[in-house]
Amino acid sequence: MAKKFGADEYGMKSYVLVILKTGETTISDKQQRDSIFAGHMKNIGRMADAGLLAAEYFSWYASAALPLHNKYHKKKSRRKAFDT
Repeated sequence: MAKKFGADEYGMKSYVLVILKTGETTISDKQQRDSIFAGHMKNIGRMADAGLLAAEYFSWYASAALPLHNKYHKKKSRRKAFDT
């Protein structure tokens, strides 16, 4: 299992942490939401290409088994944290 998840000798590995927070506005129309995000990502690409944006990355050293969390969390949770 350690090899499968790329663990080091401590069962750990490095990740890159990005934090995105949900805003107050919700859009229930999937087509409208998808269109907005597509335009948003295109604009981010333009700003990055013009050097107006710079990425900041945060290294995080944690259990290599972290990808298993979602599978088991769903089994032990009584309520869904997010609608997906």
